[in-house]
Amino acid sequence: MQLSSLNSRPIVWYTSGTIIRQVASLIMLPVYTSYLKPEEYGVIALLSIILGVYELFLGARFGAALPKFYYDLKTFEERASLVSTALLFTASFSVLGSIGFASSSQIISIYLFERSELTTLVAFFSVTLTTSSIEEYSLIYLRLREKPFYFFISSIFKLLLQLSSNIYLIVYLEEGLAGFIYASIISSSIMSLLLGAYTLCNTGLYFVIGTISSLWRYCWPLWTAGFFSIYITLATNFIIKFFCSLEELGLYHFALKFSSLLTVLVWQPFNQWWQVERFKVYDTSTTPSAEFGTAFTIIFCIMLTGVVCISLSSPTLISLMADPSYFDALYLIPYLCVLSLFAALGLFVRFPLLKFGATKLIPKIVLLNASLVTLFVPASAYFFGIKGVVISLMLIRAADFLITYFCGQKFFSQDISLTIVLLGVFLTLIYLILILEWSITYKLQLNQLYIQLSCVLIFAVAVIVSLFSKKNVRFSIVKFFRERVLSD
Repeated sequence: MQLSSLNSRPIVWYTSGTIIRQVASLIMLPVYTSYLKPEEYGVIALLSIILGVYELFLGARFGAALPKFYYDLKTFEERASLVSTALLFTASFSVLGSIGFASSSQIISIYLFERSELTTLVAFFSVTLTTSSIEEYSLIYLRLREKPFYFFISSIFKLLLQLSSNIYLIVYLEEGLAGFIYASIISSSIMSLLLGAYTLCNTGLYFVIGTISSLWRYCWPLWTAGFFSIYITLATNFIIKFFCSLEELGLYHFALKFSSLLTVLVWQPFNQWWQVERFKVYDTSTTPSAEFGTAFTIIFCIMLTGVVCISLSSPTLISLMADPSYFDALYLIPYLCVLSLFAALGLFVRFPLLKFGATKLIPKIVLLNASLVTLFVPASAYFFGIKGVVISLMLIRAADFLITYFCGQKFFSQDISLTIVLLGVFLTLIYLILILEWSITYKLQLNQLYIQLSCVLIFAVAVIVSLFSKKNVRFSIVKFFRERVLSD
């Protein structure tokens, strides 16, 4: 069997590869908690956040633009020139960002961590700003070239690199924080060299100034939106700490760990495939609106079932993983899961704005979200506590989804029924709230596996029956799977 023939069944490989990329941190968690002090683990978290800020302002990432421009071009040479130019420019710009990060390493170490001895380590960590950009572009190129099996293989190799380097440096050599940073540099550098070489060997070396100008005009609104998103995150944390308590802030972040599973296990694997496939659907399909509507229905129903699964399994997971004082986070998880659902759906309906170059609308929408957070979340925290905060955030994210959808409708109709979406989310929340309330009133043991499975199964059956009871919906879903998901 030729290796290229394994590139069939793309969504299977993308799903597996994406999940594998998330596995390393989960596998290494016991190692980190055993060999790293809590303050060292805190340094790692803060370093990642700071690097993300530098990446936003000094990374010059064009990843969101590549699929749109790639499918606008028709010849291999034009497409190769686009990818090569974007990769070389971003890599060069990221080097400047790494130099800036390294130059500020002493300031970060002294004033943020209050540990001047970390200066050298922080400076070394700046290398990952450049290596991650090369790796990101190369993975996008694999998806554009429809090489899902190569994506899967690269994910396996990255996992092995991360595990081996972390275990050797942190466990065997007992290097602690330094071991984590060196392991990150080693795995990221090797992956960027291999994937970068593969990409440039296929595209050749091109550097077209006009291409950079077009990509820059397209992407700067997305970078601005990223800045507003950072504000929303920081403001939310400050509001909870100021109007609620540090304890409730901890419960909020603990609950976020569970709701993020919806993104990691469902949305990200789907989006790895759909991020590129959607442009292909628009350009090649005779009925693109109908196919977008079908894709939306499928991922919406899967994620909605995921909301129920995560919410109802959380009692068992919390009892296994944490102290009983964390149990109150259980009542935040359903709302945060729905928040994650609307965040993913908002990215889905953003397609028309990306396809037709209306990216300047995106930061305006995110700015409106930031304004709503500033106006309503403090009042919710003051009057209703942490639960009021998460419900407000959920409603604001729902508003973001609706506004993005209506803005996109001006350019391209995605054949989505808002009534079904809103009613489905409402009924799901009612279902979860009733089960949780019954668990208190009648002492229903939600940590018993058969109870959880029964509740999830009842919901899943209801979703399947509602989908396949209509002949046209059933036909469109089967057709979509046969032509898009399962095709060679």
